[in-house]
Amino acid sequence: MAYQTIMHRPLRNINIQYKKTQSTATRQINETTIAQFKLHLSEEKWSNTFNEEDMEICFKNFLNEYLKIFNHSFPLKKYYNKHTNQGWLTKGIKISCHHKRDLYMLCKDTSNSKIKNHYKTYCKILSKVIKLAKRQHFNNLIKCSKNKSKTMWNIVKTETNTRVSKDKPPLTIEGKSIKNYHDLANLFNEYFINATNTHQTNDMSTNSWAISNLYSMFNKPFPQLNLTLIKAKEIKNIIRTLKWRSSYGYDEIPLKIFKISAPYIISPLIYLCNKSMFTGIFPTRLKYSQIVPVYKKGDKHELTNYRPISLLTSFSKIFEKVIYNRLYNHVNAL
Repeated sequence: MAYQTIMHRPLRNINIQYKKTQSTATRQINETTIAQFKLHLSEEKWSNTFNEEDMEICFKNFLNEYLKIFNHSFPLKKYYNKHTNQGWLTKGIKISCHHKRDLYMLCKDTSNSKIKNHYKTYCKILSKVIKLAKRQHFNNLIKCSKNKSKTMWNIVKTETNTRVSKDKPPLTIEGKSIKNYHDLANLFNEYFINATNTHQTNDMSTNSWAISNLYSMFNKPFPQLNLTLIKAKEIKNIIRTLKWRSSYGYDEIPLKIFKISAPYIISPLIYLCNKSMFTGIFPTRLKYSQIVPVYKKGDKHELTNYRPISLLTSFSKIFEKVIYNRLYNHVNAL
């Protein structure tokens, strides 16, 4: 029984390297913050929007006020992702793991069969305790989850270490590996801009067949386009057609939050859409989109194996749909 007196002897002068703690910034979107968001929107009178004549400044005032309420209701909070941050990992299990490590170090430097047998027994018991703790933790996660199927698959991916890494693989350009995010963004921008050859479309002689085809289809002069006023019903229908997603554009306003806020911003949206349509000015802040490279197939290190997708803001989709409806009705009436 002499090994019992040295079983938990502290080990000294052992250098252990730990991974650096990474942090992520996320917004807290829950029932409480959503209720606060609705309350602030209901109290807003949008006077800076309705009292402004200039279309650009008018939309700028509206968007700034909306973003002010949005950022106040859903502030960004930084969370640190510790590599040992496991729900099932209790203080007792941590202590037992340290004891197991101490026993392992003792077994390396001794031929005492009792200590080695005790280490094996200790490992088996600790393994059973960890499995039981994981089972209880995962059962609680599934029980309290609103989407049990998604939670279950997340657990499977975590345990099998098959989660897809969010870090994009480096690109290889002329044999050099590019990992810097700023350099990667510039490379993708240059490639997407120059991916299509535009010099042929600028040559009218090569497109004479297309122009003659248009003349043959529309041999009558186009009637004047009548832009009808936008009403609340149309805006509501457009917002209703938007999908209930968490995706967002450069303004970071998720579609689902925009749909929730719809009843409180109908009036300024109607005013802004009508003003934009009759002044012929599309707000500059709606002309921006977030371009994201999406992998197609082949080698992920090759630039040519990616295609761009454009993430528009929710407000841009409303303005574009309003114009689309009027153009569609006009063409169908020909």
